[in-house]
Amino acid sequence: MHIGIVTSGLGAGGAERVIALVSAHWVAAGHKVTLFTFDSPADPVFHPLDPQVRLVRLGLPSGGSRFGTLRRIRALRAAFRREAPDAVVSFLFKINVLTLLAAAGLRLPVAVSERNHPRLQPAHPAWRWLARHTYPRARAILLQTDASRAAMPAPLRSRCRVIPNPVSRFDRTPEADGPKILSAVGRLEPQKGFDQLISAFARIAPDHPDWTLRIRGEGPLRPALAQQIEALGMAGRIELPGLSDGPGGWVRESAAFAMTSRYEGFPNALAEAGLAGLPRIATRFQFGADEQIENGVDGLLVEPGNIPSLAMSLDRLLSDRGLRDSLGKNARDSGRRFLPGRILHLWDGLLPLLE
Repeated sequence: MHIGIVTSGLGAGGAERVIALVSAHWVAAGHKVTLFTFDSPADPVFHPLDPQVRLVRLGLPSGGSRFGTLRRIRALRAAFRREAPDAVVSFLFKINVLTLLAAAGLRLPVAVSERNHPRLQPAHPAWRWLARHTYPRARAILLQTDASRAAMPAPLRSRCRVIPNPVSRFDRTPEADGPKILSAVGRLEPQKGFDQLISAFARIAPDHPDWTLRIRGEGPLRPALAQQIEALGMAGRIELPGLSDGPGGWVRESAAFAMTSRYEGFPNALAEAGLAGLPRIATRFQFGADEQIENGVDGLLVEPGNIPSLAMSLDRLLSDRGLRDSLGKNARDSGRRFLPGRILHLWDGLLPLLE
């Protein structure tokens, strides 16, 4: 088949990493893959693509206006006509809507992939209205957890397919004596709950002088988070160093991992930390934490929004080397179910639906 994949850009996000893995898998199986993006040809590609994947960059990043949206639809539709894929898979809520609109009338089968909480992800009412009227046209709706499937409107559930993310294994240096890094990773935005993590770590930091909280990522909340760190007197103990130097770069520097999201679709970083053998602590966000962590066995779970409880659990984790070793070993074992070899065949099962 000639498979088209549509996404917004090729930055450091989890969807982009999955696209790189799935596209490489499909070209290795003999399919032709064309990747359509709305970013600029000059923008960097964070997750390396297989050289056999054809890349079509439309140079129309989101501008927020109706006219900008119409331009993107027209440009994507023209690209579909020019490149003539047999079927298309799109990633991310707004891109899914744009793809279904661009493919209308072309007899082009489309599968859409939700990468976040279907109900809680922010979207203008106009986009939700468009989704209600376009999603029924999709051949398949791909979700990452059983819980997210249950959150979809009942009439759409019969076409939903649950495919967890394939997760790469990254090597890490075993924990050593001396300064230790508690890592958190993600876009600096309200969804990720880094404000809660900063508050909780500040409560217990004086009792753990050999630990530093390092939050990797970029985003609109950087000034507010930096101000919060300064106000708490945590400069030098809590760091915002930006993106990693490459995929999985944060794993190598970490001794433990924390995720305090308010909601997720499927938290790649949580699974990557587990496969690397990192001891993990996470809030019971919707969705994905309960489907990755068995509390007290391969990680610690905390109720979302409860900063005192989060601080107590962080204190327990950072105080007990034996607990960290046990949680990390068990996380590595349980995380094997997300290795690419066990997940990518599920993507192969999508293709007959698009013929």
